[in-house]
Amino acid sequence: MTYLIKQLVSAGLVERHSNLNDRRKIKIYLTAGGKETFQQCDEYLKNNIRNKLAHLTGKELKEISSALMKLKEIGTKLENT
Repeated sequence: MTYLIKQLVSAGLVERHSNLNDRRKIKIYLTAGGKETFQQCDEYLKNNIRNKLAHLTGKELKEISSALMKLKEIGTKLENT
């Protein structure tokens, strides 16, 4: 993680803030540029998924929806154990 965070800091996407009470802890915050980049990536991914799903039938979309709901249900159970 340290390497990745250093790269993000160098790119101006995140900032590190040390914890004054515990030097082992460092908080990472998005910069304005990081937020903009995140929004651009988010929009790109949403459009890409939308374009891919547009080629599916209604039945296929329902099957995907059902499968995702099942995964969410299983994930919740795993999280609570």
